[in-house]
Amino acid sequence: MLHQCFNIVLGLLLIIQIFLLIRLCVRPQKSKTELFILGSGGHTREMLHILSLVKPTDPIFVHADSDILSKDLTSKIYPESKFIPIVRARQVKQSYFTSIFSTVHALFKSFKIIYDTKPSLLISNGPGTALPLMLSAWILTKLNFINCKIVFVESYCRIQHLSLTGKLCKFFVNEFVVNWEGIHKKGMKYIELYPK
Repeated sequence: MLHQCFNIVLGLLLIIQIFLLIRLCVRPQKSKTELFILGSGGHTREMLHILSLVKPTDPIFVHADSDILSKDLTSKIYPESKFIPIVRARQVKQSYFTSIFSTVHALFKSFKIIYDTKPSLLISNGPGTALPLMLSAWILTKLNFINCKIVFVESYCRIQHLSLTGKLCKFFVNEFVVNWEGIHKKGMKYIELYPK
């Protein structure tokens, strides 16, 4: 019995290894899709400022399904753009225990969004909604399904300490941008996005 289980696990590992080798031989197609993650409140206002600097040609926006205000505000400036709703990883005042399940649900939805859009650039400025999307983009890039650069711009209101999203994503983003010298650390880029 134990010998059969061992053979099954070994066979599965062999199949996964063959699959990964095939993926390494096939380069993902170059994409020009730019994905921007909107967050509620000040996050959207900050993202609109970032967009004015980046000047994307055909952006795709991801927003929390309950955040209609951010979608409406952004669609006034980018009326032809595509907007994709996603479930929140954690609702306000949701218990940490139940947030485990909603985060896993959001992660599965994020994989689908990232795989379907195949962005070459993903920019986020700190909403918790962004974490599953950034993690999905990082994993799919590592597995060679897409070729995506992930940029995290820490929220302007973070003067002395990083946000929870910033603390968690700093390990797997390509660029980590802060606007205050007080939180500038090794591996982060200090860029003055807002005049002081």
